[in-house]
Amino acid sequence: MTIAEARSRIDEIDDEIAGLFARRIALVGEIAARKKEGSLPIRDTAREREIVSRLASGRPASVARCVEKLYAAIFEISRERQSDAFNDGAHGAGAGGK
Repeated sequence: MTIAEARSRIDEIDDEIAGLFARRIALVGEIAARKKEGSLPIRDTAREREIVSRLASGRPASVARCVEKLYAAIFEISRERQSDAFNDGAHGAGAGGK
């Protein structure tokens, strides 16, 4: 496989990841609404640990560390989005109020 071929495959995977991430972020908004209704905290460290453990399990240590780093970033973005949703609702800005 050439570098160009490998990069083309990576581009395809990146396109899939971006689409899946967009779907995940949409669901984060739904979760934020339920958390707000139930007066639940934004951060759920037990859930975060559960996800990382499940996704890292059975993978080589180097890949597991990458999964941990990736999901640390994903969780941070998700918490920011949930916080935005909490604040938008509190200020009446609605969706996309930034």
